[in-house]
Parts: sequence; structure tokens; C-alpha cells
Amino acid sequence: MIVKPQQAQAFCSRPEPAVGLVLLYGPDQGLVAERRRQLIQAVLDAPDDPFRLAELAMDRLQQAPGLLLEEAQAMSLIGGRRVVVVRQATDGLAKVLGVLLGMAGHEALVIVEAGELGTSSPLRRLAEKSKQAAAIACYRADGRGLDAELRELLREHRLGIEADAMTFLAAHVGANRELTRNEVAKLALYKGEAEGRITLADVEAVVGNSSALGIDRLVWAGLVGRPGDAARALDRLLGEGQAPIRLIRAFAAMLVRLLPLRARIEAGEPAAAVVESIRPPVHFSQKPSMQRALESWSTGRLETGLALAFEAELQAKRAQSPDRLLVRRLLLDLRASTEMPGMVT
Repeated sequence: MIVKPQQAQAFCSRPEPAVGLVLLYGPDQGLVAERRRQLIQAVLDAPDDPFRLAELAMDRLQQAPGLLLEEAQAMSLIGGRRVVVVRQATDGLAKVLGVLLGMAGHEALVIVEAGELGTSSPLRRLAEKSKQAAAIACYRADGRGLDAELRELLREHRLGIEADAMTFLAAHVGANRELTRNEVAKLALYKGEAEGRITLADVEAVVGNSSALGIDRLVWAGLVGRPGDAARALDRLLGEGQAPIRLIRAFAAMLVRLLPLRARIEAGEPAAAVVESIRPPVHFSQKPSMQRALESWSTGRLETGLALAFEAELQAKRAQSPDRLLVRRLLLDLRASTEMPGMVT
């Protein structure tokens, strides 16, 4: 069965007894880890109980797939349900899990962790179609979902937050749930016993995620015509495991942000004054790039760039070509736009 994202927290805190297999998959491995911890805590009295918790490496199961069946059916010597965790699972595990689900029942709760799985993945299809299994997708929250996630984490520390601080925080938190939780914990530690709500100054003083800053560097290099810097930033981000579609969306988000600002410039406002008026404020290191982009990209060119970004995302969702190639092609297309007559390069 499929567990929807809004139901995942409740399900992992109290998994259904009839479910013997839970598949956790997706690009947000921090959220995968959090869901795994919730499931283990819900089943075991002590999360690190060596008699009731077993972890199996995927490479070991490839050599001895029957080991999973043995562990899943083993009884605990001290009583209580056991938990078996499989990390970094691939579709090659689907066959043995199909055998496991085909049995009358097994004693342990089997938690299988995987990365991104497409809709045609045998592993994902097995978990989604079986009544004895649950498939939980772990994707990075964005938009209102990210705001809700941040407010939930802040409430755990009994903290509120001002609107401009939330906007800045949402733009600079980590690339997954675990990193985001760590950033909020740093904020709570910084705030200490002080009364009041988290302010923009608090967030600027504490939050400095390298992933978000790396994406900012990529976007600005792509928009102001620094192809060498853009290529290096892209290679670094892809090497760190950033989802290409997130990078495509970062370009689209910035182009959307620039459109109304460019309209003010075309109405007669100086670019420097427009940049200084933005709230929440643009980081000082990004002001020159934003001013240059606003001066060099006309409204028409911004709209063209936005159309290119939307088309790249659409093709990525349709899997018409590898999404890594799509983001590289978008960089080339945007570079061509900056090199058109009348553009600053």
C-alpha cells in the first residue's frame, strides 16, 4: 500500500500490525533515516536492543539472499517483535522480498531503505501493491510544505519565527530533513533562554548551509554569464548528490523573482536601489550578481529563460532524457541568452 506524505508521521509512529515490510525511498535520505528511527522506536523498547534489531548490508544479501528470510522469521529470545533493517537496497532485492510477502507471515518488521525509485521499479511496485507492505516516499519539502516542516521543528523547541526570518530560513536550510533539523537545533541553541521569536538577524547569524549557498553560486554564475564558474558549481553539487530537478527549479525560482524587480527598473528605478529595497535583504555577497542580472536581462529575456527552465523540468518528469544532461543543457541555453545582442556578458 502507499502511505501518503501527510500520513507518514502517524504511520511510522504507530505502524499497522499487519504490515510486515516498510519501504522507505527517495532523495531525502535524512527523512528516510528519521522515518526509520520512528519505526524502530515504535516497535522496540530500546532502539539499540541487539537482541531485537538486526541490520543487513545489501552486498551481503546479494551473496546470501536467504539470510533476509531467516532474520525476518527469527523469534526474539527475550520476547517482543524484532526489526530487520536493510540499507541501500536496490531492485535486485525485490525477488526475495516477494517470497517473504508470499509466506503466511513473518515475525519481524522489515524496514528497507532505498534511494530514488521510479514508478516502474520492481521494489517500489511490490511494496505499493501488497497489503502486507507499505511504501513511503521521502521527498524534500518545498513551498508551503517546507514552511510547515520548519514550523513543526521549531515548535519542538518551543520557538516561534517572524515572517522575514521564515523566508530566509526556508531558502537556506539543508538539502534534506536531517540537515534541516540540525539547522533548527543550532537556532534553538543560539536563541537559548531569550524571550521572543526567531528574527531575521538570528537566522542570518546561525544558518549557513553550504548546499544552499552552492546552489546560489550556480544560479548566479549561470545568469550573469560565468560559464566556467557555473560548470564547476554544477559538478560539485551533482557530486554531493543534489537532485538535478532541484537545480532546475532553483533557476526557475530566481527568474520568477527577478521578473517584478526588472519591471521596476524598466519603469525608471535604478537597479542598485531596487536591490537594496528587497525584503528579506539579499546577502551582501549576492548583491553585485543580482544587480548585474537585473541590468542585463530584459523582461522578455527573463520570460524566455523561465520557459526554458519549465521545459527542462517537464522533460525531467517525463524522463525523456537523463536529468543531469537536462540541467547542463539549461545552463547552455541560459548562456546563449546572456550572449544575445544587447546583453551584458
